[in-house]
Amino acid sequence: MTITTPRHQKQRPGLLGKVAARKSLVLGGTALAVPATAVGTMTAPAQAAAPVQAARPAATPIAATPIAATPVKTAPTAPTNVVSLRYGSSGALVKVVQQRLNIVVDGDFGPATLRAVRAFQTQKNLYVDGVVGPVTWQALGGFPTSVTAEPPAPPTTPQPPTPGTPTTPPRTDGVVSLSYGSSGALVKVVQQRLNIVVDGDFGPATLRAVRVFQTQKNLYVDGVVGPATWQALGGFPTSVTPEPPTTPEPPVPPVTPPPVTPPAACDVTTVRFGSTGAVVVELQKRLGGNVLADGVFGPATLASVRALQTSKGLPVTGVVDDATWAAIGGFPCDIAHPPTTPEPPADGTVGQRIIDTAKQYLGIPYVWGGATPSGGFDCSGLTQYVYAKVGLSIPRVASAQQRFLTKVSTPQPGDLVFFGSPAYHVGIWVSEGRMIAAPYPGQVVRLQPIYNTPTGFGRFVS
Repeated sequence: MTITTPRHQKQRPGLLGKVAARKSLVLGGTALAVPATAVGTMTAPAQAAAPVQAARPAATPIAATPIAATPVKTAPTAPTNVVSLRYGSSGALVKVVQQRLNIVVDGDFGPATLRAVRAFQTQKNLYVDGVVGPVTWQALGGFPTSVTAEPPAPPTTPQPPTPGTPTTPPRTDGVVSLSYGSSGALVKVVQQRLNIVVDGDFGPATLRAVRVFQTQKNLYVDGVVGPATWQALGGFPTSVTPEPPTTPEPPVPPVTPPPVTPPAACDVTTVRFGSTGAVVVELQKRLGGNVLADGVFGPATLASVRALQTSKGLPVTGVVDDATWAAIGGFPCDIAHPPTTPEPPADGTVGQRIIDTAKQYLGIPYVWGGATPSGGFDCSGLTQYVYAKVGLSIPRVASAQQRFLTKVSTPQPGDLVFFGSPAYHVGIWVSEGRMIAAPYPGQVVRLQPIYNTPTGFGRFVS
């Protein structure tokens, strides 16, 4: 039997040589020329072929073409060294603001500049606070980069010490700053060094003297005796025990007088400021002194009654009640006609009018001695002006207003809030913990919290 091998399985000698002679083998992606003489060394497909290592040609370097960078537009950043200006500031930056506002250029941020800034902020729909901050600077044309900002308080340069004299570095720790309303031994030291009246009270005269001194010494004029001003005054005193600036003392509890029992057939009538009649005439005769017996309980009678109550250890209310009558000999029962005392207004009527009127002047700058909207207000100037607007006449300064008004323990809207005894500051009571006041230099009339404990409250009783 003859077995025929399929064609594709038959051995074909010389076939590989023929193929290699005509073509190239491509191994690993590299063309290799295989000479015909090398074919004989190649075995049949069943045998393993040795791997052929092909050397890759060196890569041709490609010249990089530089690409021009496209500029990226970025938003301008706001300057980080913008100096904010406010009421009381001064210097070259204030002059720039005044020039751009087209007002008088004097370099002082006073009432006129404050009004102009507020008007500008209103026109530009900015927050109206009277302060030239970053937003207001931007609306004015931007913060001036060519003007050197002046620091609030430039440091003072100490004088070189005398040869042979030990130097003492200036104190910076434990220095007590004093301001308007402070009192005590440290205030006396300041007054002695300023060569003014020494009374221990940091009042208007001391405030003026400190401001003048700061101006002369090229210090920041704020009326506050801080470290720099102390240094210019000769240094903080080490021999004086620092006292807190002022903490109003609580009022002395009233002395309860012994009960007074009038005769059974006599009803004691209480008289007060505004009362009139024969009983008031008798009261004025007993008070004596400079009190005119005209039958009208006015300011002179009120002052005399308060002085009497003080001397007798009675509650100083200015109201002649049972105890006060007893202190001057008892109620005059032989007088038939009782005095006429005007009825007080309905609760809240006058008080609300006082508050509504005071709110019309919010934002007016504090000006010491000021008593009008155009000239500014100090604390008592504001209260006197507002009271006059609603038809009530009261004295000018806080201590006089404190003596004039009737002391009350539970304040109502429109009553006055006093600090100190005698009072050095006053405001208008609005509600629990809030009042309207002209606080201090550099501020404006504002509705503010009652930060400190008041000495007392006063009410106009007609």
